[in-house]
Amino acid sequence: MSILRYWPLAGVFVLACEARKPAAETAAAPPAAEPAPAPPVQPIRPLVADTAAPFEQLPARLHSVAGRPVVRLDGQAYRVETAVQVDLSRPLPTGTTEPEADLADSLSRVLGYGYDAVYTIRLLDGGGKTRFATTLRKPDFAPAIGREAVAGYATSAPALLAFLPGFHALVFEVGFVMDGTDNISTALLLLDATTGRVRQVLPYGQWDDGDCANTLTTNGRALLTGSDLVRTDGRRVSLLRPGQQVAGTRWLNDQTLLVAYVGAYDRQGNRRPLRGPNAHLLNLDGRELGAFRLAGLEAEVGFTLRDQYLQQTRTYYLLDDEHRTLRLFPHEQPLRYRTLRLAQLPRFAPPQSASPCIRRAACHRFSTSIPAAALSATSRRRRCLRTDFPRRRCILRPVCPFRRRYMVKNSWLAGLLLVACGVGCGPSRHPVAAADDAAAATGPVAAADTALPFAQLPAEPVARTVQLAGQLCRVETDARVDARRPLMLRDSLAGQLAARELTQLKASGAGFDAVYTLRLRGADGREQFRTELRKADFTAAVGEELVTESLPAAPTFVGYLPRLHALAFTVWFQAYDTDWAAAALLLLDATTGQVRYLGLSQRAEDQPAANVLTPDGRTLLTRYAVLTAGRPPVELTVPNLQVAGTRLLNARAALVAYAPALDEQNQPLPLPRANALLLDLVDGRVLTRLHLGATATGYQHGRGLSYQYLHQTRTHYFFSPDDETLVLVPRERPTALRRLRLAALPKFRLPQRPAEVRFRLPAGLGSSLILYADTVSGDLRSQAAAPPQP
Repeated sequence: MSILRYWPLAGVFVLACEARKPAAETAAAPPAAEPAPAPPVQPIRPLVADTAAPFEQLPARLHSVAGRPVVRLDGQAYRVETAVQVDLSRPLPTGTTEPEADLADSLSRVLGYGYDAVYTIRLLDGGGKTRFATTLRKPDFAPAIGREAVAGYATSAPALLAFLPGFHALVFEVGFVMDGTDNISTALLLLDATTGRVRQVLPYGQWDDGDCANTLTTNGRALLTGSDLVRTDGRRVSLLRPGQQVAGTRWLNDQTLLVAYVGAYDRQGNRRPLRGPNAHLLNLDGRELGAFRLAGLEAEVGFTLRDQYLQQTRTYYLLDDEHRTLRLFPHEQPLRYRTLRLAQLPRFAPPQSASPCIRRAACHRFSTSIPAAALSATSRRRRCLRTDFPRRRCILRPVCPFRRRYMVKNSWLAGLLLVACGVGCGPSRHPVAAADDAAAATGPVAAADTALPFAQLPAEPVARTVQLAGQLCRVETDARVDARRPLMLRDSLAGQLAARELTQLKASGAGFDAVYTLRLRGADGREQFRTELRKADFTAAVGEELVTESLPAAPTFVGYLPRLHALAFTVWFQAYDTDWAAAALLLLDATTGQVRYLGLSQRAEDQPAANVLTPDGRTLLTRYAVLTAGRPPVELTVPNLQVAGTRLLNARAALVAYAPALDEQNQPLPLPRANALLLDLVDGRVLTRLHLGATATGYQHGRGLSYQYLHQTRTHYFFSPDDETLVLVPRERPTALRRLRLAALPKFRLPQRPAEVRFRLPAGLGSSLILYADTVSGDLRSQAAAPPQP
């Protein structure tokens, strides 16, 4: 129970303590000094709900450029190596699934259409000795995803997802895809971490998959996917049912799971409706514990469960958007769930606090992409669920426990206050508490609001449906190898590879040209425009060698920029069997599909730096360029220097910092002392120059900026590690910047001041810097802390 809920009662303690002071002590008191100015009243912020579910989720497949993955088994680090080799000597019947007509036979053979393949997984110790090597073939995955998909789809090497200690197994994802289509199937492979023996091969994902948990119980002894429940004792419970398709799965606790179904497709391609209950509660043996009807599962692609878990109430909330009902499943007893009609819930009206006598009530708010709900943790006797549909939030407002009519029921609290007063007002006989105890006594620290005020282009793919001129359109992208047009490989790579490896490199698509296709279709399916690019178009941005040696990857749509009237894409390039990679940023005219900009977005060794829009949406700042509507791009690259990072400061000013480039001997080139610029984005002027040391990433020679923005002070904070100084740049007046020596800052000592907020700055490799900013005076206090453990 948070002490902040009863903060207004602190005055009771003070008055009682004053009354118990001896008279002599009162008489000896010095004359009253000038009263100190009252601290400014801090605005009451809404309490935000903790919606972190207690179940660990398997990570999504990552296109990592950090080298081969490493796992730690029994305290020792091991490397995992995976590979796939198409076996052209063993053709497989493809059934009805065939690649696109414009794919050449040679390309079909290279990608594995209609041919077997050999998958190899090795676990190597620190000395390079093989602990185990496991080999599988395509037919081994047929029971999981079907013979047709296994034979007729292109395949890829297994990707390591995780090590599961409870299972003592390594988990891999193996993908199968039909080039140029949405037909994707993936299998989940579990290998014994000691012997490499195959434990399980499970269906893991389809292109129209449901909203499935892919999570472990809190004890790590059961894994739930979209098709199976797998236990550490080897028991496997299939969740598939004839004539039905899994729409979503969730853990409700370690012994109970929820599975929702929709009707499967018939032979005519129509989805068959389900009658009766379609959501089932099961135990770990697959036995049904309960069932109910759940609608509103459709999503843009596939299906979704409109749900949320709330840690404060240990309750799982499930919305039926079609029937407008909300089901509440208690974590401890999910079978005793309740169903509430949304129309009967009171509407939320500010303030969030329960009553004037408790300024910070334990009433929590959370928001998702659907209307959600939260229950108060204060009043267990009476709860009132409140909703707010215009803002798509739901909130519970508790009854104030200190209203007059509840004073008798809460008389025990009054007695507790008197006892605490009698015990706590005398002189302390206990030693001074340690720092951790003092921190606990002061309550939770006030965290800073470090949300940037600028819109960012997402790093992940976004929905492919956009609205242009009032019409809904869909964006489509693909990339395919052009096996008829070989490109020149660099001599250094060709000379290091044996003839067999070089043949495999060429067969994979590296060293060949590729066609990148970007389409925009209207709601009626008609093509608005079609833009085709080849590898040579990306050479100027990414580099000829990297483009030549990369496998073609479909462009990723990251958003529509209305003021620039452009569709934005990123295109990733990674050299075969290396961690050498980079991404290009591509902007197409939203009407004609004409290329408006094509430039470098990020290199593998760069610290992440988001592409950010000014508030008016007219200017896009990337790591390497400034793009403004109606003006030619301004490139930020400088000879003999590399861009360490860029940051948007306000609507018309940006900071650009440079790090030294490397010469042919891998030595840094000279760097000017004033290596950072403040640029005026409107006229391109350099407003001022300053020194700002870059922060090493620990990966090759990449650099980045140690940076944070604080909303309460409207200030950008930069840390320069080489001279250990802080640069404070005000958002409204960026040229009025200040530089502070870290050693001159006061060290943080408990307690945290009322007007002080805490935020973190990465201070170089291997250490961290925590700052406490006074939101009234702007003063800073510093604290060194160990970096968080991975």
